[in-house]
Amino acid sequence: MTDSKGTTQRLVFTNMELTQREQTEYDNFLAHCEKNNLSVPEEYKTKEHLLLRYLQATKWNYDKAHAAILNH
Repeated sequence: MTDSKGTTQRLVFTNMELTQREQTEYDNFLAHCEKNNLSVPEEYKTKEHLLLRYLQATKWNYDKAHAAILNH
């Protein structure tokens, strides 16, 4: 789904390849967590779609996504 600003929002998270942007955000998020000594549960490191849901929901804000992951 694409909004009026041209931003794509994923509605299906399983059995789908990540877009280039999603893969970049996923990789950057993990690098951000490592750099800042933030722990990420192992299942989020191996199942990209779980992490992607939080990244998208927080509009790609790494700190908010990290906090949301830890709260769930």
